[in-house]
Amino acid sequence: MEKFDFVINLQTLAETSGLLIGISSSLQTVGTDVVKALNDVKVVTNILSNMRQDSEESFGKIFDAAAKLAADMNVTVDKPRVAKRSVYR
Repeated sequence: MEKFDFVINLQTLAETSGLLIGISSSLQTVGTDVVKALNDVKVVTNILSNMRQDSEESFGKIFDAAAKLAADMNVTVDKPRVAKRSVYR
């Protein structure tokens, strides 16, 4: 929890879970209308597709929220370590 990559993953999960919580609860109700459920799934799919198409803006919002959360937790915003060359093949 003291690394920024955990914070960014947590914020991304919170963003996508927020979209799925409504559809999840509506699909679990007794006597759910299949047509309404299908329309709800299509709406969530379209939202996720739009987030994917406009990833710069969508991830920018997530990154800003994660950076603010990291600042509150005294976690430095840094780039994860990247290997220059793979030696274990």
